[in-house]
Amino acid sequence: MNICIFCGSRIGFSEEIKKDIILFCELISNVGFDLVYGGSDFATMGLVSKIFRKNGRKVIGVRPENYLKNENYRHSNPELIFTKTMSDRKMKML
Repeated sequence: MNICIFCGSRIGFSEEIKKDIILFCELISNVGFDLVYGGSDFATMGLVSKIFRKNGRKVIGVRPENYLKNENYRHSNPELIFTKTMSDRKMKML
């Protein structure tokens, strides 16, 4: 079963929120959920995907093609889906 998590790709969360994110992702990934998310390796998205991968779960990133031009691109997920627009991305994630 998949869970879709919408979160940020920019730094800005507090240490307390970071602890909550880690706890939530550990719980969800350890009960067997795979992850569908925005596809970035940065900030919250990177933290979330790293936890799911560490726990042996499937991780699917969904990104708009134009973000490759706007972000220092690096990606560690084996499955990455590209969309034309942000709207397409949201529809694909759901």
